[in-house]
Amino acid sequence: MYFGNSRDSVGIQIADLCNYFMRRHLLKEEDEERFYEMFAGQAICAKPEPEWSTYRALLKTHDGNESGQVAEVKDDAKAKKAGTT
Repeated sequence: MYFGNSRDSVGIQIADLCNYFMRRHLLKEEDEERFYEMFAGQAICAKPEPEWSTYRALLKTHDGNESGQVAEVKDDAKAKKAGTT
């Protein structure tokens, strides 16, 4: 991972802007929702396990699917561990 000054990199500037608008979206500050909509289709919500299940009350997702996909991933992991897939 690279941490640098955003004035030195257009890529870091874009990442900073996306982070800013994502944060405002998650906090339900809709005054700038139009900017979030510009990149919402490209945003990916990672739900790493076991942290997602353990700390779900502390985490937010932008995709509106708080638990459905996670349950499927957990079920697949349990099946693989048990050797049923």
